[in-house]
Amino acid sequence: MKKYFGLLIILIFLAGCSRERFNDGMLSYEPAKPEKGNAVDIYYNPSGSKLQDKANISAIVYAYYSDEFSAADIELKKEDSLWKGSFKPTSDAEGLLIKFYDGETIDNNEGKGYFIYLHDGDIPVQGALSGHATSLNSWGRSLSDLEKDTATVSTLYREELSKYPGSKAMLPYLSFIERNDKERLPAMAAAEAERVNGLTDKSYEDYMLLYLYGEKYIAGFKPETALNKLIEIKPSGRMALSEDIKLLSAEQDIDKKIELAKKALEKYSDSFNKNNLLSRLVSLTIRSGDPVQFEKVYNAFADKINPMSLNQAAWDFAEKGVAIDKAANYAQTGVNLFEDILKNKNDMFRQQYQSPKEYFENLDYSYGMMLDTYAYILDIKGDYKSSADNYAKAVEKTKGDSPEINEKLIVSLEKTGEKEKLIKVAESFIATGKKTSKIEELFSKYYLELNPGADLTEKIKTLKAKAYAKIISGLKEKEMNEPAPLFTLINLAGKTISLNDLKGKIVIIDFWATWCGPCRSSFPGMQQALDKFGGDDVEFLFINTWENVPDKKDNADKFIKENKYSFNVLLDLDNKVIESYKVQGIPTKFIVGKDGSIKFKSVGFGGSSEELVNELGAMISMLK
Repeated sequence: MKKYFGLLIILIFLAGCSRERFNDGMLSYEPAKPEKGNAVDIYYNPSGSKLQDKANISAIVYAYYSDEFSAADIELKKEDSLWKGSFKPTSDAEGLLIKFYDGETIDNNEGKGYFIYLHDGDIPVQGALSGHATSLNSWGRSLSDLEKDTATVSTLYREELSKYPGSKAMLPYLSFIERNDKERLPAMAAAEAERVNGLTDKSYEDYMLLYLYGEKYIAGFKPETALNKLIEIKPSGRMALSEDIKLLSAEQDIDKKIELAKKALEKYSDSFNKNNLLSRLVSLTIRSGDPVQFEKVYNAFADKINPMSLNQAAWDFAEKGVAIDKAANYAQTGVNLFEDILKNKNDMFRQQYQSPKEYFENLDYSYGMMLDTYAYILDIKGDYKSSADNYAKAVEKTKGDSPEINEKLIVSLEKTGEKEKLIKVAESFIATGKKTSKIEELFSKYYLELNPGADLTEKIKTLKAKAYAKIISGLKEKEMNEPAPLFTLINLAGKTISLNDLKGKIVIIDFWATWCGPCRSSFPGMQQALDKFGGDDVEFLFINTWENVPDKKDNADKFIKENKYSFNVLLDLDNKVIESYKVQGIPTKFIVGKDGSIKFKSVGFGGSSEELVNELGAMISMLK
């Protein structure tokens, strides 16, 4: 069992070493009390973790400060049983969260995270504990799959406030209270707003607290006063960016909109805010549906626009059938830009949550999306050979993981008359399970045409057996055995459904919301899975959660009836069940075995209903 460190510090002295080293058995580092701006040596022992047999362990460090963070890579080298690396945090960092990984397998200290506090002498610096709490409560959950532990989060915030009273820790603490203990919020927020309002010398965090709570709890207070001070203190900060985006959104004249953007960009030195501002400008312009407006934006910021923004514009215009030649130009420019970025290792479009290594590893897939768009436009223009070539590149960059792009390649090969290549490529897609019914249809057609008398049925059966074996192999690596949190909820028919009553059955639990695009996209496949596998020994429960509407039952009921789904929808009205399952995003599915334990967890939707049905079918067969 790994220890939860960050709150408990154990110091040991190493013979022949002049510095104390912190050691909890899994992670050790020296100095034991690292100071801001100074290097930290890190030693990781994967024994007993998910990474214990891995040969290529890497690490990402998230340095947090105030309410922000940034990601960086730590190069690790193996020395005996330990993996060693070093990292020098910036002078404004207050603490570090480290994630160890090899591919998709991560070690995050059993969901608690590996944290290192930066110190001022013997004491953690201001923000070290509250930043730890904030990461557990928000960004660390998505980036390092940390568990939401409300008791620990509350303890950390209160400990920070005991050491450093004031708005810096109180702000995120009030936000935490608002989400987890709403009854306490009014009294706490009112008292803090009054306290801060009475200060003669106010900090940025003080003004932020007044901006968020002053109007509600202080008679006659105008939030604009606090907002102006926030922008005055940090003219290139988050609030300034938010206001600039509001101005862009409100301005209807495209020329004036561009001038506002140019003026705003002069304020921002960091690429994160620049990229965010331009991405929003591009989205606003595309939403207008006027390609002339986008052309003006493109001409004004051609050297600064993210290639994925070009992808968005090119795809949108091509899909609507407008400005095809311009769309082709944007797509080709985007392809060229991706090639240049990859060749020169340019990270100007990297987001703060991505380490450089992560950014470039993920860039290939984004490049594949750009190639897909370019190929689509070339197909519209009738250049089928170039379209097929670019679809082939898109498949390569996406590693064949997108059945939708795979299908486009097969269809394009039919258009170019490359039947033998079509058969060979389609066969690989069927054998890996990354196929659609259209791919199978075209494979069957041309396989028989070029191989008269061949046993197509046996051929398809053999290929699908390979795909199924691949799915099973992958699932065995992901198989879990954790107790499923029990719940009792009311369904849309008013019937009480208890998970405990379903023991002895395989239960598929799908957390979803009506506003969730990927949830909605996955539902045709989930309906197919329900029709195919649902029965006496397999139960499907669709838990509606995270809704923000006056009548949650009516909202869910209307959606289900309009789409004619036959789902058993349960209502998680207070979001307690999804919280007990520690879900980070939706859709998330849990497959519960007959013994009441979670056996599999599936997050998101890959875009293929067929793939979803096949994977669920494999999970169910493994548990029967």
